[in-house]
Amino acid sequence: MKRIPLILGALLLGTSTAMAGGPVVVEPEPEVHSPAPTTHNWTGGYAGLSLNYGRSSSATPPGFRLPNASGFGGGALAGYNWQNGNMVFGLEVAANLTRMNGTSNCANPAWTCRSRVNNVMSGRVRGGVAMDNTLLFVTAGVASASIRHSATSPANVTFPDTNRVNGLVVGVGIEHALAGGWNLRGDLEHYRFRRENYALDVPYPNVRTNMNMARISAVLRF
Repeated sequence: MKRIPLILGALLLGTSTAMAGGPVVVEPEPEVHSPAPTTHNWTGGYAGLSLNYGRSSSATPPGFRLPNASGFGGGALAGYNWQNGNMVFGLEVAANLTRMNGTSNCANPAWTCRSRVNNVMSGRVRGGVAMDNTLLFVTAGVASASIRHSATSPANVTFPDTNRVNGLVVGVGIEHALAGGWNLRGDLEHYRFRRENYALDVPYPNVRTNMNMARISAVLRF
């Protein structure tokens, strides 16, 4: 009979010990995975429409003078991109209809000289660095422009001449991909054309035209 209280005491002591110091099972928290960052794919073709503003200057030999020209215009572009990692390469053609005009006195101040750039076309390569849906790029290629100069006498007789001149173009730009397959793009370009002769009231030899152009384009990817 004396063993019964001892057994009960031992059982109670074991139970309290198990409750006080027994192993605690902790459920592991579920792992939280951050979504992988999205990366825009720049590979593919595109075409777009542009608004532009340009300024041209004409370098002449001593004794001659032709005015600078400036003005707005519109145009179109098309091309294709290839992407490798974050590097993007492409080929592109662009045509810009411009209304760059300028008027000033000729070297003889009794005469009035005028300059006009009617249109500019180019084919270029493009290379850039993609930062998801934004592309920073440079361009370089060949260009052609229709350039008209004229000299008007005090008797209002005009002597015009127009040449299509060829040259080089380099540029920098930024392009941002929007929803629905559209991109918004901005370019700054410098054109340098080879020297040409113009037959006005007298021959104007070795006239070199340089031009800077800013373009904003809406581009559709396909």
